Amino acid sequence: KPPPTGALVYRPLKPSDLDQLKDAHTSLFPIDYEHDFFHKAVHGLDRIFSWAAVLEDLELGEDRLVGFVTAKLQSVSDQEDTDQDLLGWDLDLLAMCRRGPPTHLAYVLTLGVLDPYRKAGVGRDLIDHVVRQATSLVTCRAVYLHVIANNYSAINFYARLQFECVRRMHQFYFIPTDRKPTPGQVYYDAFLLVHYVNNGRAPFSCLRALVCVAKSVDSSLKRLVRWFSLRKLNQRTSSGGDSTIRLLSRRA
Repeated sequence: KPPPTGALVYRPLKPSDLDQLKDAHTSLFPIDYEHDFFHKAVHGLDRIFSWAAVLEDLELGEDRLVGFVTAKLQSVSDQEDTDQDLLGWDLDLLAMCRRGPPTHLAYVLTLGVLDPYRKAGVGRDLIDHVVRQATSLVTCRAVYLHVIANNYSAINFYARLQFECVRRMHQFYFIPTDRKPTPGQVYYDAFLLVHYVNNGRAPFSCLRALVCVAKSVDSSLKRLVRWFSLRKLNQRTSSGGDSTIRLLSRRA
């Protein structure tokens, strides 16, 4: 837990956090990030937004970074092909057909909390800030992220925050550093997790669309067959009645 001498505060990252942000990423993640990423994160460039959990040290007059989250606001057309299929490419197409604004998604790039401050709700609060910021944008439909498949604690963490597992992505991560989770292994599977906002929902995929069309056609064909059957039966009944009338007329 944070020491009593400091107050834990949540705020956007700022340029003075750059060195601490770099050190935290190196200590927490097996992937090396380029300087350009950190520069954009602390300056809010390239549609990246962030939140930091910092301890305000009143004695030293400086902030100590204990947790962070970086995310990027993207339009659906910015996504990788696989993510487009899973996260709403068809929703963006629908928006264009309606001449409405494009659908946006918030992609969580990194989330980290230093060891002494874990299990204190810091990670939950950071994700909550991202979700609330995404919700404040009416065109945003989801917050999504990737998590390495063997990180069970992270998977359970996001499940408690109502993230849905959409798909397992095979060999999604390439980790050549000496900090890799499994020695000798460089490729790792990942899970794609999604938290829907602003009445967002699972994408209406092409496969689902074809299934619905097939069901609709099948239902229409059944109704058409039923209509023809009833019409034919009515014709037979009418024809039989006329014959009976003619036969009775002749006998009369």
